[in-house]
Formats: sequence, structure tokens, C-alpha cells
Amino acid sequence: MKLASLQSPLHLLLCYLFVQRVVPHALALLSVRIVLAVTLYIWSFLLLVFPFNVFIYQRLLSPLRHIPTVPTELNHWKTWLAAEPSPPQLLEWVKVVKERPGFQGLMRYRGIGGGERILICGPKAMREVLVAQQYSHFDRPLIARKRIAVQAGTGLIASGGDVHKAQKRMLLPAFGPRAVKDLYPLFWRKGQELVSALREHVQVPKQSVVEITSWTSRSALDIIGVAAWGKDFDAITHPESAFLKSYGGMFDISGGGQFVNALALAVPMKYAMQIPCAYNRRLKDALQTVRVRCEAAVRERLEVKDDDSRDILSLLIKGGVRDEDALVNQMMTILAAGHDTSSVSLAWACYVLGRHQDVQRRLREEVLASDLPIRPEDDAGKSDEPTGKGLEYLHAVANEILRLYPSVPVTRREALRDGSVQGYFIPEGSHMVSSGWVINRMPEEWGPDALEFKPERWMKSEDMDNFAFASFSHGPRSCIGQGFARAEFLVFLAALVGNFQIDMRHPEKEVPALYGITMSPAGGVEVRLRAIES
Repeated sequence: MKLASLQSPLHLLLCYLFVQRVVPHALALLSVRIVLAVTLYIWSFLLLVFPFNVFIYQRLLSPLRHIPTVPTELNHWKTWLAAEPSPPQLLEWVKVVKERPGFQGLMRYRGIGGGERILICGPKAMREVLVAQQYSHFDRPLIARKRIAVQAGTGLIASGGDVHKAQKRMLLPAFGPRAVKDLYPLFWRKGQELVSALREHVQVPKQSVVEITSWTSRSALDIIGVAAWGKDFDAITHPESAFLKSYGGMFDISGGGQFVNALALAVPMKYAMQIPCAYNRRLKDALQTVRVRCEAAVRERLEVKDDDSRDILSLLIKGGVRDEDALVNQMMTILAAGHDTSSVSLAWACYVLGRHQDVQRRLREEVLASDLPIRPEDDAGKSDEPTGKGLEYLHAVANEILRLYPSVPVTRREALRDGSVQGYFIPEGSHMVSSGWVINRMPEEWGPDALEFKPERWMKSEDMDNFAFASFSHGPRSCIGQGFARAEFLVFLAALVGNFQIDMRHPEKEVPALYGITMSPAGGVEVRLRAIES
């Protein structure tokens, strides 16, 4: 029997669907007594399964019981009844568990429904799971891939095994160094467009305060639209478009989104989406709108002959991919993965710089002393990568923001067969969790100031374990677009800091994070912008 079969809280959803969908019809056909009897049977089953799983099986029988475990008084029922523990909670638990005998970079805890989870919280363990044994013993859980497929199509992120290998080989040329270098003029042009739109906006009286996440979202959508299929959505200059409003519904996790996404780790997403909440209604509408747009774009491009375009869709078609459904799914994936991750990274950057004025001033001095095309009147067509002597601090600031605010805070793996990690037996079906948010803040890897924002740490010549920085994950399933994402982030960071003084509207308030598939600022980021003249 797979370990996962004892963990899944599928019964929670079945009970919900029974009450919501079956009972009303049953009442019309059967006696109330029969319905009550069936309902009582279900709840009796639940009351037996939960105590056995949590208090007997996991403590006395589970093959994972030898892995250092979070104490029950910390990982009590309130932390797992209806949601997965947050990355900050995981980090606090690691601080306790790492002092226990036998700690080898693995920690056992309870996730939603009380199911066992194993957190990978050490570089050596991460190498084993994400690199050495990827595909052979571990892969993204099938249930997680199905969840992603519902939201982003059955493209690269939702595939596994040999299919994932083949899709990655197919997409690599579109995300390689040459392809990214060719995109710099686009990045700078869109950066200039954002600067122009923001300058015009803040010149209006009483509009100096900006909710920046809406602007970063529109900028990221414009870039991924052009890069993916050569389509400029003009979202920066036309924020009221119907497509933009619908598309935004894919990433807004308010209205029940956190619960739905957590539940989808244990039950198929198609069932989790049956829960009547604002998030699910918004998501269904957005998915339909985006898929229709992707289908139209693919059909149009397939009909074009002798196309010299360099966007990702064109490169895929030139590479021999002609299947319409496969192309649509890859476009859905690229739009979803390439948009929200870039958008939230830039929003967090504005938040961090607004709270660290000394860093902002030093960064601005470096950017203004360079020849980067940050002004709307500069020639973006002749621009190149912002590297070289004199821009070290720009890269340091970018790396430090990505370290503390990884856009994807958690990734998951499932054991495909029995095996071991760091000497511990890991049975088939075990649920492994890797958190860039946790690894990036480990004092063992980053020193006693690991939680502090210090860009200078990146300017030291000391060697660093590559696995201590996990914002883009590692191994064959690491982010294929990390070169693209870094380049876009550097350009927009330089453009914003070089053109605006950024202050928090409420500097005394911390902005909490919403932990979904991506980590977004809860309630957005309100900043006060003041244009800097040449």
C-alpha cells in the first residue's frame, strides 16, 4: 500500500460533496431517516480514520517516524486542519528540529488533513532529491501536476518523467542565453513605457500614491505576451481591457483561493474547484478567456508561412511542433508561469526599497552613473544586458530581493518508489517539500544575519553553496525561464529606481505575504512615487 493512501483527506471533500450535491436529491427520493443514516456512517468513518492516522499510525507504525519530527505542541491540529503550514511556520519548526539527534536536513511534519510531509531543509538532502534522484525516485506529484494543468494547461510544468524531459529539450532554445539576449530591447522598451505611464499618472494631483502590484502585473503581461507569441497586450497603457481583468483572475487567490489550492494537494483540482467560492468562479472565467485567446493565436501562427518572428511560439513551430493542442498548452503554461512570478518579484522589490532608503539611494547613484537606457527618450534598440563593472550593486540588490522573496516559495515532490535520502528510508508515495523561502533564510547557510536585507553579502568573494539559494529550485525541474526572469527583473528594477523616489505610504506597516503557488503581497503594495528629473 502506498504511504499516500493513508494520508489523503479525500474524505473531507467527499463529505462536502455528499452534503452539498447528494443530500438535496436524496431528500426528494428517500426518507430523511435513510439520509441521516448514511451521513452518520460517513462521519463515524472520519472520526475513526483521523485519530488512527494522526495518533497511532504516524507515531507508532509509519516508516517515516524515525525522521526528526516537529513536536505535536507546535504542529497541532490548528496548523493542518484546513491548510498547509506557511513557509515562516516551517522555518520556525526547523530551528527547533535541527537541534535534535539525527537531523540530516530532513524534517517531518503534518500538512493539510494531518498527512505526513517531509521538508527538505539542507543542501545535501536537496541535491539527492532534486538532482541525483530526480525522475528515478522523485518527481512532481501527479495530483500537483493535475492541479497545475487545470490552471496553466498540460505544458512543461504539468508534465512528468520522459514527457517532461522531451518538452524541456523542445523549449530550451527559446530560453537559452542567445534568446534572452535578443529580448533585452523588448525589456528596455517596456521598462521605458512603464516609466512614461507612471510619470503621467503621478503628475495628476493626489495620484502620487500608487498600488504598484497592478502596474507590475500589467508590465509583466505585456512582456510575456510579446515574448511568448509576439502579441503586445498594451496592458500598461490600457488597464481597463476586458482580457486583462479576466486574466488577472488566474492569480488573485482572495475569496477562498488559499484553501482551494491547499485542498488540491490532496484531492484532484477538478473536485476542489467545485467548492462554491469567489476564487473558483473567477478562475473558471479566466481560464476560459485565456484558452480562447491562446487557441486563436496558435491557429493564426500555424497558418503563417516563412515567419521570421523570434517569439517562443514561432520557435516551437519552426522546431517542428505542429500539434495545435500541444502548442496551446505550452502557451498557457508560459503565460501563467512567466507573468505572475515576474510581477510579484517586482512588487516585492518596490516594498523592500521603500523600506530601505539607504539601499535605494546607493542603487540609484549606480544606475544613473551608467549608460543604461532607463529614460523614455533613450534608444532601447541598442541596449544590452546590464552587466559589467559599475553595476555590481544592481545585481546584488536583485539577488537579495530574490533570496528573501522567492516568487515560488514551495515546490513538491513525490517518491515514485521506495528509496532513501540522507540515510532515511523514504517509501513510495511519500510527500517531499522543498521551500526556497526556508533554505534562503537558513542561518547555517547565510550566517546569523540571514533574515536581514543585506545586498552587500553578494559582493563578497566567499564561495557559497549553490544549493543555499533555491529561488529557482535546482536540477532537471528547476525553472527553465530563470535567465529570462532575472533579465526582466534587472531591467525593470533599474528603470524604476533610476526614475522614481520610492517611499512606502505606510512605512511603519509590514506587508504580509499570501502563500499560494506564488508568494504575493497581501493587499498589494502602496508606494508614494516622486519622479526624478534628468
